[in-house]
Amino acid sequence: MTPKVKICIINRNYPPEPGATGFYAKRLADVIQIEHHFEIQVVSIGMYQNEANIKRIKSWYSGKLKLVRMISSFIESYYLIKRGLQIKADLYLIMTDPPFLNYWACKLLDNKRWILWTMDLYPEAFVANQLVGKLNSLVQSYQKVLRKNPPNAFISLGKHQRNYVRETYFSDALSCIIPVGLQFPKAHKSVESNSIPEWHDEDKITLGYIGSIGEAHDKKAIVQLIRNLDTEKFKFVLSCYGSKSKRLIKSLEGFENVVLLEHVPIQYFKFIDIQIVSLKNDWTHICVPSKALTAVEQYCCILFLGSNQSDTWNYIQKAGWIFDTPDAAMLFLENLSHSDVAEKKIMAQAVTEELYELWDSAIINIKNLFLNLNKSIK
Repeated sequence: MTPKVKICIINRNYPPEPGATGFYAKRLADVIQIEHHFEIQVVSIGMYQNEANIKRIKSWYSGKLKLVRMISSFIESYYLIKRGLQIKADLYLIMTDPPFLNYWACKLLDNKRWILWTMDLYPEAFVANQLVGKLNSLVQSYQKVLRKNPPNAFISLGKHQRNYVRETYFSDALSCIIPVGLQFPKAHKSVESNSIPEWHDEDKITLGYIGSIGEAHDKKAIVQLIRNLDTEKFKFVLSCYGSKSKRLIKSLEGFENVVLLEHVPIQYFKFIDIQIVSLKNDWTHICVPSKALTAVEQYCCILFLGSNQSDTWNYIQKAGWIFDTPDAAMLFLENLSHSDVAEKKIMAQAVTEELYELWDSAIINIKNLFLNLNKSIK
């Protein structure tokens, strides 16, 4: 019997600890472990006890002070990689949470086979978040380390991010692409429910913003757009979390067409006609708003405030509309009809099928990537 390939996934969070990157790491692990006979080991940060295949270290800091968090991330990343080395895996799958995980992987895994999954790009995210300047000596030193000791391969979120990473860092590294945001296996893609939320109004077009609102998202544009909606024609549902969530909620409190909710179950997504998705231009290749694919999977259409070079837009463009300013979006919404929305919702179904096919192909490609890298060790 052929021995299993031992893969060590290293990331800050992993279920049952909350966190989007951990969710997608587990999705990938479950598929390749069950269907393709790999052995998965995990190193993460959390308070849960260690399990047979999950080893956890304690967090150094979980507060909101940015400088302290950055220092803590630097230290945590070092210890995550060091703990992973104790597992003696055949391959290491390194993610990008906490920041500096890719830095320490390049420093400490120079004689190992490893793959970088670019869920976010660092140090670019530090620059986009205005924590440091692009020409800062620390940023340039960080980038020099990445170029000097690159991974054997990387997994990107889309073709635009892949091209950026290749041009900037890893021109010779193998790569695969995998979309993130899909919530369900292909055979169970929708959650059926006969209940109707009390906020539903079939006479109006319902817009929603469901999910994270953080540094990568344009809160001001969203507020401007929603405050100027025609209340006779539109309703807006808001359920958000993240660094800008309190300010966004406060900015929209008291508006008659705005419904504020702590949580929107995924079976109610179908009652939201259009989900608003925002990504600032400076963050175009750094991350993707995965909420867009989650929404399209439930046959919502998308109003995208961002760049047409975004991988998110590349995936869902047939099911949505794109605008570079809230003014352009407002002008469009003035003439939007229920039939326009219905046409895009039909396209969302087709896009969903395309995304499932892309996911299936990505799993095969990643499996082959892992197997080929493991063979090269022998």
